[in-house]
Amino acid sequence: GWVTWAGDAMARLLKRVGDHLGRLNAALQENQAQLEARIAERTGELQEAQARLLHQEKMAAFGLLAAGIAHEVGNPLTSISSLVQLLQRRADDPYTLDRLGLVSGQLQRIRATLRELIEFSRPASTEKTRFTLSEVLDEALSIAKYYKRTRGRIATPPLPPDLPPLFGVRDQLVQVFLNLVLNAIDAADRDGHIDLAVTLLGHGLETMPQQGAVEVAVRDDGCGV
Repeated sequence: GWVTWAGDAMARLLKRVGDHLGRLNAALQENQAQLEARIAERTGELQEAQARLLHQEKMAAFGLLAAGIAHEVGNPLTSISSLVQLLQRRADDPYTLDRLGLVSGQLQRIRATLRELIEFSRPASTEKTRFTLSEVLDEALSIAKYYKRTRGRIATPPLPPDLPPLFGVRDQLVQVFLNLVLNAIDAADRDGHIDLAVTLLGHGLETMPQQGAVEVAVRDDGCGV
């Protein structure tokens, strides 16, 4: 009887020890999984930070290049424009005046492009200001039109009346819409359609209880992700 009792007690003890070791092993595996998840999360954050830094460096280099090009092209362009104006004052026949007028118009287009290039090359501001949605969309689309696949496929959408003014970092919002538009262009086929829609949502929302909210949608008919 004593041997039987001792055997049962030893079996119960071993079972308790085994259960405890099992719980410890499960907790260890859970901690290991959490640690691996944290490492993966931190690694992803580090990669994103490195990608943002590289993008900022590229944009800074592009800004310097754009400013240099605008400066180098702007000086001879001013001289050409002055010569065209001088010839326009001296020309007599309608044919020459008409052709000089065409040249002058194209020079104005080049000047406008240079102005937009200079604006784009300036360092982005982080100051919060008030601005309109129309200003932001116009600037984003004016930059997007230089993308090789744009080809006039998208235009500023009609805006609802009485849109509330926006308050925030203007340059960052321009970058948001520019990224959305370029992504839509990449996703759509060459003959695809890209639509911008602006909707004034209902009033009484928690984020803007006095003025409501504005929704800007960028849609394309591509295959998606």
